[in-house]
Parts: sequence; structure tokens; C-alpha cells
Amino acid sequence: MNSNTTIWLLTDDRPGNNNQARAVASIISGTVSEVRIDYNRLVRLPNNFQFGLMSLTLASRNRLRQLGLEGAPQIVVAAGRRLAPVALWLKKRYGAKLVHLMWPEANAGMFDLIILPYHDQEHSGDNIVRVQGCPSLLNEDQMKTATNYWQKKFIAEPPYAGLLFGGNSRQAEVLDKELAKQFASLR
Repeated sequence: MNSNTTIWLLTDDRPGNNNQARAVASIISGTVSEVRIDYNRLVRLPNNFQFGLMSLTLASRNRLRQLGLEGAPQIVVAAGRRLAPVALWLKKRYGAKLVHLMWPEANAGMFDLIILPYHDQEHSGDNIVRVQGCPSLLNEDQMKTATNYWQKKFIAEPPYAGLLFGGNSRQAEVLDKELAKQFASLR
């Protein structure tokens, strides 16, 4: 790919998914345009009952069509099952290559690349790359800046340990009040 490649980064109301997709889009050479997608109630249906843009608000549908008039995407990057039907519609309409993070709950063969963490269900295919953990926007410079900042905050001598948590999901509440109290009490 070159710097003239047009990349659409689809985002929605799921910050964790969005950040992972941003991390992947940031390493693809090209011009990235972030496209916010909002849903109607039909998004609750399983993906195999969704077709095209039926689960999107009218404003999101109009936004996609308007952006397409300005220039079609060559690559679409998205994360999570809710954005999979949108990505597939863009592929059908514009011939875009699809890079999808997490299992799309759609025909996997229609995606050019699926980046799937090992902790997700077991799936395989020529277009599936299994990864440990998830993509992140953190880089070495940011880590050095954070290290300098936090070293000034700690009284104890090194070595230090850090613990990064994701957020709550549909299946679990990651940090309940009791667990938060236990972490706060660590010294």
C-alpha cells in the first residue's frame, strides 16, 4: 500500500473495539478517515439476520453514502460483530479490502483479513491471523513518558509492576467495587 491508499476506520459506541481498530489502521500506509456508525434497534439481531445497512440510523446511512461520493475506500478497518455487516456492504459497494478485528459473526471468507485473539473462539482459515492480546496504540515514546511521570509518584524503590485492565463487557463486569477496594489497598 502507499500513502494514497484511502482507509476508512469504522467506529461505534464500543471504545475498546475502536481503540484496537485505530491501532491497526495507524500502521497501514495511507490516509485514514474515521467514520462513526450509530445503530438502531435492529443491531440486536444476530448478524445472519442483518443485510446491508438495515441496523444503522438514517444519519449513519446517509453519512456513508455521502463519504462514498467524495471517494470510495480501498481498505476498511473495523472491530466487533456489529460493524461486520457495514464492512461487508462497503466491500460489495466499493470493492474495498476488509480488515476485521475479532470474530465478525458473518461469513469469514468474505473478509480479506481477520485478526482474532487466541482468547476468542477457535476459528481457522487462510485469512485469519491469531494474536495474543489485542492491538494497542501504545508505543515506546509513550511508555517512556509514562515511566518518567509515574516514577515521580512512587515512594518505593524499583522494580515496579503495572497492571492494565480492559473495561466491562456484555459477559462480565471486570472491576467491581470490592475488587477496586483491594487494588486501592495495595502498597
